[in-house]
Amino acid sequence: MRYGQDYDLWGGNNAPNGVIPWFAPEFADDLDFALWAMNYFYGLKPQVNAGYRTAADQADEQKNKQEGKNPNSVAELSDHQLGTAVDLQPSSTLNTQSPMFQAVKELMESLGFEWQGEKDRPHFFKPNSLTPRERESMARRIENFFKRCVDPTAQ
Repeated sequence: MRYGQDYDLWGGNNAPNGVIPWFAPEFADDLDFALWAMNYFYGLKPQVNAGYRTAADQADEQKNKQEGKNPNSVAELSDHQLGTAVDLQPSSTLNTQSPMFQAVKELMESLGFEWQGEKDRPHFFKPNSLTPRERESMARRIENFFKRCVDPTAQ
């Protein structure tokens, strides 16, 4: 059952901030349930600030960090590149500093998501047991697949 069928956050379109919320399939199912639960139990419609990122997207994030535009960005390979991370803003008016965010954090953790912590407050991810080398290989394969889906002529 897809919980999101009754919780149609953006009508199948991009989020209000322009993010296209793409994720690994199992992660997407778990996130779908978490978003539904936030809406059902707390009346929240969280904004997805970031989902899947390509290596170029992650490099842009790192550049923004160096320029002080995004102090939360991380330098290493991101779980976003594996499709197993999401940056959530609980609502456009409810930020991660609010008391409600603690409830959102606890709900996400109860569903198996881990919170990045104070260094990247909106970031939740699903842990995996991949080695750094396996993560890099997986990220390359995912990105190649992503590029072929977006542009079928891509190699």
